[in-house]
Amino acid sequence: YQLSVISYQLSVISYQLSVISYQLSVISYQLSVISYQLEKARVLINLSSHVSHSLILTPDYPY
Repeated sequence: YQLSVISYQLSVISYQLSVISYQLSVISYQLSVISYQLEKARVLINLSSHVSHSLILTPDYPY
């Protein structure tokens, strides 16, 4: 009887571990999405700062 209880608990534990590994894969996917969005934001910031610097560095246009 105890062996069947132990095997049942082990199957429950393995199920929980599979759920945890699934959640971890979801979390890693979300982290990769976040890092991708951060990279896009960094590119946009670099672009806008470059544009503003070029606007500042260009002399005033003659009217």
